[in-house]
Amino acid sequence: MGKSTKPRGAAPPPLPFADALEAGDAEALGALLLAALRARNPAVTAVADVRIAQQRGEAFTGGRSTPVYDVAATLTVRGTTKHRAFVAKVVRHGGGSERDAFRRASYANERAFYAAPDALRGRVATPTAIAAEGDDERTCLVLTDLREGSAAFPDHPELLRGGALAAAVRALARFHAAFYAKSPAAVEARSKLFPRGTFWRLDAPGARPFAPSAWPAALRWLEARDGGAGGPLRLLAARLGRAAPAIDAALRAAAPAHGTVVHGDWKAANLFFSDASVACVDFQYAGGGLGAQAVSYTHLTLPTILLV
Repeated sequence: MGKSTKPRGAAPPPLPFADALEAGDAEALGALLLAALRARNPAVTAVADVRIAQQRGEAFTGGRSTPVYDVAATLTVRGTTKHRAFVAKVVRHGGGSERDAFRRASYANERAFYAAPDALRGRVATPTAIAAEGDDERTCLVLTDLREGSAAFPDHPELLRGGALAAAVRALARFHAAFYAKSPAAVEARSKLFPRGTFWRLDAPGARPFAPSAWPAALRWLEARDGGAGGPLRLLAARLGRAAPAIDAALRAAAPAHGTVVHGDWKAANLFFSDASVACVDFQYAGGGLGAQAVSYTHLTLPTILLV
């Protein structure tokens, strides 16, 4: 999986959005946005005042996560100007290990999710993909910004707790219901996405055995924000390490009969809120799985649960 079939020495196909973003070329990006938006809505006649700013990165990684760009522009639609915001991520794929190949395949999986019919419409909000391009070396996604617009989701907490946690679990249930069992949406999604979703599983290509030694880093992150990582959570790593093979076997056995499509990384960093409404992003590891698996992951609210 993930090996290139490109002839040796052949130039990679052009990725114009990625090139414009990495170069900070606002003029080129404006022209690309105009073409992409007009293909969706011919009433868009101009894109101007494009501004590109790179985000700091996800808090858990200390700013070392995937490069993400905030893009602002002024659109002319039927003679009226409107300010619009987009979010773009550009990933450079490196390394030849099995784990690197799996990560590369995960971005192709995310592009497939956005290209599929929107089975989540009316259930859980997701961004609209304005552009999705990629090859063996790079991936670029340009998405509408969930934080702005008439149906904005402005709240983006670092941790899920209280009402936000309850809303996240209810939205997760709606997500699973959209793809449950043998519904047409489920059959189609499973044909295009990973047969088994989530990165944090024992059979992920290149995965290392469970490492309790890495658990303290996750605890320090949680304690700095919530102060509630002591006591039972300190024992969780060792207990999960012992139970992981049995849990994995049970998930494999139950999934065919009771499966759905799981998001794969349903955590605070990928969720946006507007009162009780929830929107989600980041579908790299979407694929087949059990709803209970995703619910357990969400309640722990940490980016690393079974594998590190």
